[in-house]
Amino acid sequence: MGKFSGLLYREFYMMRKQIIVAFISFAGSALLCTLILLSIRFGNLSKVAEMVQIDGEEAELMLANMMEGAVFVAKLLPSIMCAMIPFAVTNLTNYDEDHRFRLFMKSSPLTPVRRSLVRSCTNLICMVGGLALAIGYMFIVGLMTGEGLTYEDISTLTGIFIFYTVFTLIAQLAVIYMHNQDKAMLLILAVAVVAVFIISRTMPKPEGEDDNPFGGLLRLSQDIFPFTPVIMIVGMALYFGVSVYLYQRREK
Repeated sequence: MGKFSGLLYREFYMMRKQIIVAFISFAGSALLCTLILLSIRFGNLSKVAEMVQIDGEEAELMLANMMEGAVFVAKLLPSIMCAMIPFAVTNLTNYDEDHRFRLFMKSSPLTPVRRSLVRSCTNLICMVGGLALAIGYMFIVGLMTGEGLTYEDISTLTGIFIFYTVFTLIAQLAVIYMHNQDKAMLLILAVAVVAVFIISRTMPKPEGEDDNPFGGLLRLSQDIFPFTPVIMIVGMALYFGVSVYLYQRREK
């Protein structure tokens, strides 16, 4: 049923709308965050301290805190939008679970192994592409602020992408198994919320960030960053094996 490149083209053609929406969301949030940063450094927001009649060291400290918070949001918010690119594959999986398409695939010569391999490559391309776009944007923000691209930036961003990727891989398998995206997403979302709550409460928080509810998650991202390739390889391999099993089980 067509060449491998043709099957990949079909994947991206079917989810083109979701990818375009993700790109638009990224571009819009990136533009907004960039304008905020420019305003803090050179525009009206840089005069907040003067407007509230704060002078001297307090004004400098207030401006520094504003800048630090703005940079953190400006780096992460558009990057999180990039993480929605891999999520587009989940919508594609739901489309494939349409009863008519399932009947068509059952009568086609496309084997479960080849079908799972195409979908695994689609996930990998979306993940790498979204991560590269997010890192490129964070690098530009680092040049604007003079801070560059730090280890904390890369580890935090990679942790976000690992979470999104693992979430979408499990969600796709759940959709294949349950034949319904709504039910599968409710189940996976409940598991994800519970997992994040447990991690955020049990992980030791970085020193000086006792009031930050995400401190434990940020620390976890930095701890697992060196093992990112292993996590992604194992995750993709498990996804491939389980999806092959589910497709073979369906054909019996």
